[in-house]
Amino acid sequence: MLEKEILALAKEREEKQIKITWQFSLTAARRKFNRHYQKVNANNVNYQET
Repeated sequence: MLEKEILALAKEREEKQIKITWQFSLTAARRKFNRHYQKVNANNVNYQET
């Protein structure tokens, strides 16, 4: 049931052509969230800088 609801919402957004305006770049996001990546998996250290 949850999957159907999510797919319906995604389809509605697509049909309405709703755009997302990102607030920062991928590099900035990785820099900001790096400490969280490392907490989840120490191997994610490589996401510090890309």
